[in-house]
Amino acid sequence: MNFSRITWPIRATVFVLCVTSCPLFSHEKTDQPMSNSAQDHYLNALLHKYHLAPNEKPFSYRFKHEVYSPLLGKSQQLPPEFEKIASKLNSSLEHTPFFRNTKLLQNGELVRSYQLSPAHNKKESGALVSAVTDDGHVVEGTLLNRNSSTLIVIGPGFTNYRELMAPMGDLFNTYDVLFFDYRGHGYKKSSLLKPSSWKGMFEHIMGVDRKKVRLGQCEEKDVYAIVSHVCRHKKYSSVVGLGVCYSGLIFIKTAALHPNLFTKLILDGCWFSLQHAVDILAKDPGMIARPQYHSKWQHNILVRQRWFQKALIWLGQKLFNVQFNTVSVLDYAPLLREDMPVLFIHGKNDLLIPRDQFEILYHATNCRQKTVLLTSNEHVRNHLKEKELYKEVVELFVNLPYEQFNHLLVTPEAFVDYKTAVLHTIAGSGR
Repeated sequence: MNFSRITWPIRATVFVLCVTSCPLFSHEKTDQPMSNSAQDHYLNALLHKYHLAPNEKPFSYRFKHEVYSPLLGKSQQLPPEFEKIASKLNSSLEHTPFFRNTKLLQNGELVRSYQLSPAHNKKESGALVSAVTDDGHVVEGTLLNRNSSTLIVIGPGFTNYRELMAPMGDLFNTYDVLFFDYRGHGYKKSSLLKPSSWKGMFEHIMGVDRKKVRLGQCEEKDVYAIVSHVCRHKKYSSVVGLGVCYSGLIFIKTAALHPNLFTKLILDGCWFSLQHAVDILAKDPGMIARPQYHSKWQHNILVRQRWFQKALIWLGQKLFNVQFNTVSVLDYAPLLREDMPVLFIHGKNDLLIPRDQFEILYHATNCRQKTVLLTSNEHVRNHLKEKELYKEVVELFVNLPYEQFNHLLVTPEAFVDYKTAVLHTIAGSGR
């Protein structure tokens, strides 16, 4: 049964009902939302300020998998040989716990218990970690320690608790991996005998505490607090941020404000801005439950009315007490370190982040060492639908210099030689 079709009307109803309990006439000052023309002017001003060229289209969108970087100079097809080799080398992923049975991810308590239990090979241990932000919020996380000198920080999508990202731990099983929950997020077990564990109706349905969530205004503090806490207890030679969906935007903001926190960035299905994401969801509220696909509500006469869409956006702003036009990648992507290696992974059929938004994001990222992998998958389904390829590309990016990484992506012979040398090294070390 497709539960998303059942739950999304409930979510929409809760969205409206919860608004009646929020302070509509708050004495706290908030900025007035920008009109559409003002938003367009703001966007154009930022594009002009950073000398961006949104009309330049470096991607062809003709291939199942496409690679582009300034070093390559033009968009190229990812060689089919690369895909086949990656599939064979990483075929064992199909038998790992969280890929073998993805239904386990719906039980956060069970996932956490598994991650914290000692590994049979004694080469891995899991531990709960927590840190306090400079504005007093406690950020909780799970650290998988594989005795690696590289830490991969996994940023979840909006409303996701960290245990839903557990397959990433299976993907990158030779690295230390840090999962964490943003403020207002996190798996919580409710008990009738413990009133303190009870959830409000909105939190029960949507999975977030609307009173704590700040929708990108403060969440970079969460990232900085938990990552710097872990790095104080262990010195890493490389710290890689892998931001999925909403976390892509937050990781860009974090890296811009704290230039030395991350060594490299991976942005998978990165949000362009909160406002643009909300505008798309307002035109098709069914996508709130399944942002990968359009719903029948896209063609509903009422939903297609602009006044109705504006009403939904107004309700959302009142519900979260946050203006949706306050956070955009264009405010932070141009401020990233110029020598920061960045890997974009983007589905060319992504409905939540359309091609034109992704292209502007790419141009806005002021990094010399940036590479794009375009796929044919839906929004943030790359690591689930093509896990073998995902693992191979990400690990090459993490391990190799920018020039060699790009060369191996488009040169199958060099890729084979590299993997052969790696296998010989592993065999010689007895691992």
